[in-house]
Amino acid sequence: MAYDRLVMLDDIGRRFTFRAGRIVSGGFLVGFSSGTDIVGSGGVFGGLAFNDILIDAGSVGVSNFVGIALQTGSNGDPIPVAFEGVFVLPAGSVVTGGAYVQVTATGSNFVQSGTTNDIGRALSSATAETGFCIVRLR
Repeated sequence: MAYDRLVMLDDIGRRFTFRAGRIVSGGFLVGFSSGTDIVGSGGVFGGLAFNDILIDAGSVGVSNFVGIALQTGSNGDPIPVAFEGVFVLPAGSVVTGGAYVQVTATGSNFVQSGTTNDIGRALSSATAETGFCIVRLR
């Protein structure tokens, strides 16, 4: 199933800008890929630098999910990432409305019902890889 667009259903989603660790497509689920000196950027408290946190769309999994890329960019580009809001996402397995959802598998851009490192709650149902569901990220 092709999914190359971001559909955000609210305009109050919380976001943070990260540095892309490689090419990231807007609308894709992204995960933490690496970081150095994350707190204090080299020992200086409060000195978080842009290069301290890298995200990656290819390695997102159930345990390192950060959010949804809000635009497309290349390696090193600043990428705004929504970590809270309401989005339309592709279902990789059955999704039950009202249930918690999680990333289907590492490297996947799909969600499924589940509570292992859940990323939010489904506001609609969907069937396996044939539809989309509305998800509220938390």
